[in-house]
Amino acid sequence: MGKSGTFNITHKVIEYAANNIIDMPGNRGQEVLVDMLIKQMENGRVILNAGVDDDTGFYASSYMDLDFSSPHEEAIGEIIQAAIEHSELLSAQSEIPGPYSFNEALATGNWKIVGLDQ
Repeated sequence: MGKSGTFNITHKVIEYAANNIIDMPGNRGQEVLVDMLIKQMENGRVILNAGVDDDTGFYASSYMDLDFSSPHEEAIGEIIQAAIEHSELLSAQSEIPGPYSFNEALATGNWKIVGLDQ
């Protein structure tokens, strides 16, 4: 008999993307737009479905629905692209099984991501 769970990893993905783009703006206007972008991303979600069963072992799939729009996309196009890439990277990375207890993740609702969580 297997175990499975659904984990909301939105905060971790947004924080990871934000930490990787926060130093990219070249002027105050871009800084404001990046702050707006991060707040816009917070309206979305990233969900991980994971489980362990006797037949297939560990399995996981993530679903990302974040809004990367900006009122001035032309001013921060490269930054938006970097935010997308970092979000997709961490979302995919969350699907890698780690040395963490699956039972603990189920009990706490906290999915630990390899390379991010200690």
